[in-house]
Amino acid sequence: MTVPADAAPEDSAAIVAAAAARAAFARDLTAFRIRSGEPSYQQISKAATRHRVTPSGISDMLSGKRLPTYEFLIEFVRTVEQLGTDITGTPRSDTLVKRWYDRWVSVRDLEEEVRAPRKRVIDALIQQARNDAAEILAAARREVEAALAAAGNRHVRHARANQLQEEQLRQAQEATEELLSTARQTADTIIREAQHHKDEAERMVRVLEQRAIYVSDEAERLEAEATRLAAVKEENLAEAARLAELEKDEKARIEADYYYTLAEQEMPEAARLAKQEWDKVIEANRRKTGSTGNSTSWPNVNASRLRPR
Repeated sequence: MTVPADAAPEDSAAIVAAAAARAAFARDLTAFRIRSGEPSYQQISKAATRHRVTPSGISDMLSGKRLPTYEFLIEFVRTVEQLGTDITGTPRSDTLVKRWYDRWVSVRDLEEEVRAPRKRVIDALIQQARNDAAEILAAARREVEAALAAAGNRHVRHARANQLQEEQLRQAQEATEELLSTARQTADTIIREAQHHKDEAERMVRVLEQRAIYVSDEAERLEAEATRLAAVKEENLAEAARLAELEKDEKARIEADYYYTLAEQEMPEAARLAKQEWDKVIEANRRKTGSTGNSTSWPNVNASRLRPR
């Protein structure tokens, strides 16, 4: 786009910067295609599988005529990368797509920033075309008037004036139509670019909505998983408590068995000593009563019967 001389400096700088960024982006994409074996536009178009990539779209992108959509760019990079890998046998870096995406975002942001300056420049171009047309018409009238004043014969003057007037009007009309045609073409280009940016914005909104739905579903899944893990944790704690009680009971049983066994080992000696005392008591009673019978016998105690069943 030609920037008028009287355009605001900041508008001119923004438009020039955006155009330079888009041109550099196109040059780097062209260099990337050349490094990848320089596949033809037709080869790239036929090899693309995820998104439609046309030869005319590739030409517009690599010439810097317009910025491609995100899907078009990524499919172009992936396809050229694959074709380059098939030729050289060397896979590219995994960060290649992200690097081109970041470049595309920076150029797209500059394009967004110059939408308003570009509209002001287009309006200035249209106004300049109108002013030029008015100046041409005024100059034509002045020339006609001068020709009329210089002509001595009224009839010659009239004929020459008509001829000059028609010629000047024709030239003014052609210049005006040319300027207006240029202005209309520029306006049509801006409208197409605005529609493209609108479509891209709608696409980004859909992508963000899909990501939001995914994040929401993932959050619900994680919440359900957390609930399940909490329930499992409670079950594990209860099982651990039960096993701890069983372990305590087992230790108590082992300890009881130890003391029962110890009692069984010491019981015979205790029974022998008790029987001796018992015999002394019986002997003393016999002497007192003069009885010779053994009416009271020592009980037969089996220590093993003391163990609980």
